[in-house]
Amino acid sequence: MKSRVKIFFRQQNSIHFFLGIIAFLFVFVPYTSAQIIPANPIETELSDNPLFAEGETGLAYGLINQDAIKQPKKYSPTEISEIQQQLVKMTSELVAIPSSSMNLAACAEIIDYVHNLFSETTYNITRIENNGVHSIIIAKKNDLDFDVLFLGHLDVVHNPDLSSYTPTLREQTLHGRGISDMKAAAAGMIKLFLDNADNPQFENYGLVFTTDEQIGGFNGTAHLVQTHGLKAKVVFNPDGGHPLNPSISEKGILQIKITTKGKAAHGSRPWEGSSAIEMLLGDIDHLKTLFDYGSLENQKNITLNIGTINGGEATNAVSVDADATIDIRYPPTLTKNEIISKINSNLQNSQIEILTEADPVAIAPNDEALLDLMKALIAQGRQPGLMHETGGCDARWFMPQGSSILLTRLEGTGGLVDDEYVTIEGLSNYYLVMESFLNEVADNFYNKF
Repeated sequence: MKSRVKIFFRQQNSIHFFLGIIAFLFVFVPYTSAQIIPANPIETELSDNPLFAEGETGLAYGLINQDAIKQPKKYSPTEISEIQQQLVKMTSELVAIPSSSMNLAACAEIIDYVHNLFSETTYNITRIENNGVHSIIIAKKNDLDFDVLFLGHLDVVHNPDLSSYTPTLREQTLHGRGISDMKAAAAGMIKLFLDNADNPQFENYGLVFTTDEQIGGFNGTAHLVQTHGLKAKVVFNPDGGHPLNPSISEKGILQIKITTKGKAAHGSRPWEGSSAIEMLLGDIDHLKTLFDYGSLENQKNITLNIGTINGGEATNAVSVDADATIDIRYPPTLTKNEIISKINSNLQNSQIEILTEADPVAIAPNDEALLDLMKALIAQGRQPGLMHETGGCDARWFMPQGSSILLTRLEGTGGLVDDEYVTIEGLSNYYLVMESFLNEVADNFYNKF
């Protein structure tokens, strides 16, 4: 580097040029030094995670002006303890309702629970039922076009161990089915709206809970968006994959079925027929070569999982029919159409049928609402990193609107584990981050306040 600098200045051969560079640095260094630019942007809480978005994180930090971050509200240890107790109580009451997606009665009961919490407030409460799926919308106004929407789901994947629906407090953790995905986060959003019932900033904010996210959200969020016109400029959905670190992408979902027809023959004379099973397996092997697929080290890539294989009628018969179902998750850098086109053009023996599809989620690292969330996290003493995500959630239904999608989750385990929990400290940490986010995002919509 030193030799390059010497050559550079010899080539310029002008003291005036050198002084110009010094003047430039003198003017602009104070601006850059006022920004939160880590010495190494990689050094964040999840910098070693294979899903860490290194370049995007560096860009976001470079756009955040430290002086512009608003100071958070100060709480005493006693007040923090009270917040935690309130959230533990509400979360426990939500967990105790066994609202698995297929238990429609329990899902209606948990929506009733939320309804009752807001029944004595100034909020308007709208209940919508579609094909037995219950949703609730809580807002100050009657129309469904919001500046900021807080979105959550109250259904869980069923656990045959019914004891998992009994919340358990163990020192500094709270355990129970669906607590991380996402009843603890729901409790935090409920408390946020109850605490701000008289806050004019909430005049154009909404709170929505559905009860079918775990099975696709088609009768919940999708129905609210596509049939009832639910809209939002910003969607805050704490159903992401990384504790208090924003996810800037989630993979799209493409579930397909490929079916193959063969020719019958006796198993002792296979040359007289054509095995549908063998032809199907040949096509599957070929599909595995079409993309650079994800691995432990590179989880951002497209993934392909063979979910089921069916075929044949008897051991001594050449199979006439065979099919397989395949789950594909793809990043926002790919599209459903190009994936389907590539698969179609490379299937030699099989026909393709689309079973389920869902758009990927993506948000730019310079999105104003995302930077507000980053500032809120920094205000609460964290150094967040932007992350990619392998799963999906109901926020995807807002992508066609161009909404700013904000994804994160509480500190604790992920969802769908045997011993699901959140930390007690994480309950209050998450709540305080949402409060700071309210401070940061207010300027986007409510300068008059």
